[in-house]
Amino acid sequence: MVVDQKIHIGRVHARKILDVTVDDTRIAIHDNGEPLRVVPRTTTQEITRIKSKAHTRQRKIG
Repeated sequence: MVVDQKIHIGRVHARKILDVTVDDTRIAIHDNGEPLRVVPRTTTQEITRIKSKAHTRQRKIG
């Protein structure tokens, strides 16, 4: 989630460190310089945190 906007890039990129560029009109996501996705920015909300966290889901085993 970037600036309260969900952006899907696929499970292939799970747990990878990606680069995110945000400007006034778009959000771009890159993996080692390779563009993965560029989406239009749908909010004018300011960026207040520059941190990331893993999205984890606890699953029952057994």
